[in-house]
Amino acid sequence: MISSAQAWSASELKDGVRFAAEDAILEVCTAAHTLRVTGRRGRSTEHAATRSGLRAVVTYVARAVRGTRPCERPVGVPVLPQGELFGVGGFHAVALDAAAAPDPFRAEVTRLLLAALRRSAERVRPAAELTLLDERLRLLDATPLLYAAPFLHHPFVARDVLKHRAAAVALAQVERTLGAWDRPEHTALLVDRAALWPSFFAPPGNAARAVRKTLALLAEVADPEDLWVLRSVPLGRPLRSALHLQAVAERVRVRRPADDLEAQLRLVEEAPEDELAELVCRVAVVFGVGADPPAVQVHVFAELLANAERPTTARKLRQLVRALMLDHMRPRLSARGGLTAPPPIPPPTAPGVRFLASVDAVLCEGQEMHHCIGTRAAAASRGDAFLFHVERGQERASAEVARDGELVEVSGPCNARGNAACRYARQVLEPWGLLVRVAGVAPAGTCAWLAPAPLVPRGEPLATSDAFIDALRARLASDEDAHALASWLAERLRQAVAGGCWVVDAGHELLALGPDGGVRDVMRVGGAHGDS
Repeated sequence: MISSAQAWSASELKDGVRFAAEDAILEVCTAAHTLRVTGRRGRSTEHAATRSGLRAVVTYVARAVRGTRPCERPVGVPVLPQGELFGVGGFHAVALDAAAAPDPFRAEVTRLLLAALRRSAERVRPAAELTLLDERLRLLDATPLLYAAPFLHHPFVARDVLKHRAAAVALAQVERTLGAWDRPEHTALLVDRAALWPSFFAPPGNAARAVRKTLALLAEVADPEDLWVLRSVPLGRPLRSALHLQAVAERVRVRRPADDLEAQLRLVEEAPEDELAELVCRVAVVFGVGADPPAVQVHVFAELLANAERPTTARKLRQLVRALMLDHMRPRLSARGGLTAPPPIPPPTAPGVRFLASVDAVLCEGQEMHHCIGTRAAAASRGDAFLFHVERGQERASAEVARDGELVEVSGPCNARGNAACRYARQVLEPWGLLVRVAGVAPAGTCAWLAPAPLVPRGEPLATSDAFIDALRARLASDEDAHALASWLAERLRQAVAGGCWVVDAGHELLALGPDGGVRDVMRVGGAHGDS
């Protein structure tokens, strides 16, 4: 093991690559279309020519040759341009580590290993054919399984990949379905599964005919991710167009725990293409995303369907959309004057955090941020969701807190994730949501110390619902498990207002008392609790 600041070298072998540093020499042999790693002491391990196998070898090489400080760039390794990094074999998807967190060393090791695999593969298949297969797979999150011996020798899989785009999609996704298989004996099983690629798109018990017809009609033009969603869609009939497939796939992605998914999918399947396009456009205009890309419009359409509050009884998609649009518009016409329901406690006062207090504000937020928050206007007017606009520096985000205080979603413009405003929103709204969880149990000022009350052994009684909230607020910064504390207080408040227990604040712990004054349960600062 050497310091990551020391130099290393890589040399091309007839069948592989040799990596060397001062006291670390590794040879990776690709002669058998696997990745066999041999160290200085002669010990060797074999890995499959799969995405997970390649990652395992790259990690092993990095630890042995470079050391244990992965953020530093070793001497002599330049920052590779993107085109050069992705140029060998086209397998840009394999270098996920380099793409997610740029690491020139790992990227260079990946490139060298892919080149060695390619050289070995060209001894089995013509280079021109490998290039065609590579180009077919390149845009579909390709896998080095292409260079494994079982694939190279299989009589059908390569032919199907070249002939059918759906077969290429299946091969590109097969490792994700079966997990991280990185042993050589796994490759034959992976290829055997890939040979049955039509079955990858049909969920158990589904009529495979509808799936096969959909693939035959749309596989060459549809988005690969949408095609892959067919695995979890109980198709009743072949889908008519790429728009149908996109709408069905997006509706599956935004499914809710107990929504009426299958009934809505039937209506989407049966709708003519021109009617579906008209409804998607109409919904997009109402929610202020009419000028956005089609993918955003379809996402907003799917969110509207997913937010339906009652079972689907409509016989046509147009009837369902009309009913949902009326449900959405009703809050603007209600006696509340189009206001959203206020939360049980005041909204946070942190700079840059603004509560969306009206339906118009929610719709404007969706239009300005180019995402689907506008579909939550009806839920916000009922008090099922509390919506916020958050700014941090030049960054913006929208956030939703559920009635029970859970921070459901935080997203930036066009559903971007992880910007500074998103992180700030979580920092502010997660603690506030815990207060909402407790406050939602009982209205402000509700008595939580019903007679006959037991004698208090020590501490201050939490006599009202407000006192429970204050007790949680005082401990949010210091308690390591604030979620557990909030859940404990919410449950005890629920019992207290029913006369089932009495809660005492004893400083470093909260005590739940029974009618006889005995301590039933203790919650200590830090999250530890237990019966006494």
